[in-house]
Amino acid sequence: MIYNKYEISIVSPFDREYLVAEIAKDDNFYAEINQENGYLEIQIYCNVNEVKHLELQRFCEVLYKTKLYLAPTNIKNIIIKNEFHIKEEVNEDKKWIHLYYRKKKVAICYLLRDSIELNIIVSSKRLTFPFDSFYNILMRIHERLRSFI
Repeated sequence: MIYNKYEISIVSPFDREYLVAEIAKDDNFYAEINQENGYLEIQIYCNVNEVKHLELQRFCEVLYKTKLYLAPTNIKNIIIKNEFHIKEEVNEDKKWIHLYYRKKKVAICYLLRDSIELNIIVSSKRLTFPFDSFYNILMRIHERLRSFI
């Protein structure tokens, strides 16, 4: 299925007992949403020291749509400690929000004309986050930056 220029595939790998969602965009972005550790998590893959540039609202819509497709698969709802925090950098010329996970910067969100951009910073082959925490913090950042438009 194609949604917001992202290709979403729901697959059932032979070596797993649950469905997996794969999200791809233009051969330069790939993520997987799975239940490998007993809860829903997102893994973002790319080359080491690469920055992935995405439009935040579209990406959040894709994440939401993907979760809807996985919802009937008995996803466990467990409470996970939120290890995300944000740091705002707001002045007359720029409005940026830095996103940290476990004290390591993983993304920068900023205003670009009338859209909100997301740059995911990958310092290893894969970033893994609890899905709901990641989605919720991105939505909070989106609302905060949208208030400046």
